[in-house]
Amino acid sequence: MSSNFSKLKLCVAVFAPFILTACPGLHTADTYVWDVSKGSPLKDYFPERDKLGTEKPDFRTDAFKGDLDQNDTFGLAFTGGGTRAATMALGQLRALHELGWMKKVQYISAVSGGAWTVVPYSFLPGNNTNCSNNQDDPKVNFNFDDKVFLERYIRPEKLTLEDAKNEPPNGSMAKAITNSWLGIRTMGHLATNFTDKAYATAVGDTYLRPFNLSDKIGWFDNESRSFALRRESVENSNLPNWEFNFLRCGRPYPIIGATVITKGFRHKQENLHRLEITPDYMGVRVPYEIPGEQGKFGGYYMQPFAYDAHGRTLKEPLIDTSKSIKGLSTWTVKTGGRTGAFSLSDVVGVSGAAPQDFLSKIGFGALGFPEYHLSSSDTSLKTSKNDFYHGDGGHVENQGIIALIVRRVQNIVAFVNTASPINCREDDCAPVENPVEDNKVLSNYVRGFFQKMTEKDGTLAKYGKNHIIDNKDTKFAELVSALKEKKQNGQPLVHCDTYDIIDNEYIGMYKMDGYKPNICWVYLDRSKNWMNALPNDETRDYAKSKWRNLPHFKTFLPGLLKPAVVDLTHAEVNIGSNNSAWAVCESAKDIIAGLTSPLRGSLKKSCNPD
Repeated sequence: MSSNFSKLKLCVAVFAPFILTACPGLHTADTYVWDVSKGSPLKDYFPERDKLGTEKPDFRTDAFKGDLDQNDTFGLAFTGGGTRAATMALGQLRALHELGWMKKVQYISAVSGGAWTVVPYSFLPGNNTNCSNNQDDPKVNFNFDDKVFLERYIRPEKLTLEDAKNEPPNGSMAKAITNSWLGIRTMGHLATNFTDKAYATAVGDTYLRPFNLSDKIGWFDNESRSFALRRESVENSNLPNWEFNFLRCGRPYPIIGATVITKGFRHKQENLHRLEITPDYMGVRVPYEIPGEQGKFGGYYMQPFAYDAHGRTLKEPLIDTSKSIKGLSTWTVKTGGRTGAFSLSDVVGVSGAAPQDFLSKIGFGALGFPEYHLSSSDTSLKTSKNDFYHGDGGHVENQGIIALIVRRVQNIVAFVNTASPINCREDDCAPVENPVEDNKVLSNYVRGFFQKMTEKDGTLAKYGKNHIIDNKDTKFAELVSALKEKKQNGQPLVHCDTYDIIDNEYIGMYKMDGYKPNICWVYLDRSKNWMNALPNDETRDYAKSKWRNLPHFKTFLPGLLKPAVVDLTHAEVNIGSNNSAWAVCESAKDIIAGLTSPLRGSLKKSCNPD
């Protein structure tokens, strides 16, 4: 690990003649900080639930005008998995728009590759006259259309291979995915910018720049915008509006998952901590200790533009917790500098930094991958003397569902866009009552919600911190059995149930008794009914090609002789995204039946594509 200060000194020493351009100055800004280390119910702390008082901005979106504890709260969770997850999330959002459900969704949570689609979708620029975010904003010179970004759902009977091979249009997420070249972009940024921004900038070039949302960071240029819910939410920052990307009007509240790695060499699950990133705040809820550092870290949230700040000074102490929001204080920070503010490129970069898990273990985590400052959770809010590795959200939780559970969202659709097909053959997938076999059927990151997973020596296994669902009534076996039955019948793999949630000290979940969310699992699959509906053998043969394993592409090196490590072809993205869209459209009635009654009568039950 190395500090930003050391990097700044190196920049000055080597590039002194260019100091004004290569090493931009720091900017003073004010930020809210929330102390969330007290162990109270999470609903007491999340700012989107509260008004900060008449003199402070209301951080809530239109979706939160009603009581968030009502039974109609609705959230989506998108799993990680590189371009596979980005492709399948694109198709699922496409179907949800066809159904008109997105107007009812309050939260959208995503991890890793799922975030590669969710972030540009959430912040997509547009000159919407009903949206104050974009009025008179010099950075908004484009009006991106949802119909172009998502494209239309194509029923399988109309999905020919010839049409699927057509290049997606400009302004579409499908084109951004097919034009990835992420590995080559990363190497290029490493050659010209050896800071911890290299990988994040490459990811931003791939998935954000096509929509005018990315940074441009190099030796002789520095353009780095942070992000926020809307203008009012950063009025206290003393920063101009043009330094922010704002959430698109009408979008659900996004929550992006990442990981703070507090021990870089041979770290275990105990050294990995859940980082949540939203348009209003980001941080690690549960305080933790770092060897060699003073005080505990985590246990607080701060506004995103202030994350990785260079210095902090208390401006206004904690507001009386009997008023307004709990544990709120104001700090003055130094932002900007060599690598700019914490930006949307940082979000998609850190959430999708899958190689960081391996690289940091062998001592190469600083090779262009995300590193940021941390602060103590005590009243001094002391800045660490080091930067710390930050990695893929999938290092600790690859589903994105925990962010919704901690907010007590009542209705959740969890899209399991896994690389691992359900472990049974289509012709031999009958349900069996065998817990040992059950454990081998679904991805471990799903099983980890139902069981505390440990290694043979008793230490936490991967996803071992995530046991949040009470499995006393064999809920996991019921999930496995239901999905296997759907697989055998050629149907989309969808199962809805109501679950009891248990406390979890690793996540900071307490007093969860009485909270029973409805969760609909949508498990990625190449269903027989979808295959049989394809219009000809040529398309079917392409879809079932074993070495490509559509739709279960690998996260990295998805196929033979691919020049870019996560690239997919036009046909793979077009067919894969429509496969995942089909599963949602075909299962709309089942999903509606699994939700609470206030939602059932307001949701459309079928897709009607052109």
